[in-house]
Amino acid sequence: MLFQGLRLGWILAPVEPLRRRILTIKQAADLQTGYLVQGIILEFMQRGYFEKFLKRRLIDLRASRDAMRQALKDYLPETAQWRNVGGGICFWVRLPPPLLAEEVLLEARQRGVVFAPESLFAVGPSPNTGMRLGFSNLSPDQIRSGVRVIGQVIRKLQGRVNPMLRVDATQYARAQV
Repeated sequence: MLFQGLRLGWILAPVEPLRRRILTIKQAADLQTGYLVQGIILEFMQRGYFEKFLKRRLIDLRASRDAMRQALKDYLPETAQWRNVGGGICFWVRLPPPLLAEEVLLEARQRGVVFAPESLFAVGPSPNTGMRLGFSNLSPDQIRSGVRVIGQVIRKLQGRVNPMLRVDATQYARAQV
């Protein structure tokens, strides 16, 4: 990732029909990438700034990744599951049953912390017990603070939820008809 929110890339396609197909799909998705942004990035790279930027960026990303890993160990209950990432810019966390990501998100958002629930990334039905916690644009202190809040919310909700009393909304709606 070069810069947050920058959507710019390139593809080397060896076969002309494949190149045309990729171009058609890309044009349908976003019409066109702005020439100004392309020109700025080209100049940035031609002047040799990219290599220096990339070294600094990788140092920052590693620090953020390591802070996230340690915060997950320190602040989440043992019933929450996650694993180390070998690449990428986020951790996936599985919530302890019977919690749902939306429940945690609603409470965490009231405390100034947001994350992406797994349902945003699911192609089909999802149990929605997963959270995507990104770290690419956060400082280690922000990460620790945010994960601490999420851990507090999980513990609070675990204390409130009785799995024997939880009713699936679709089953409840059917029973009321």
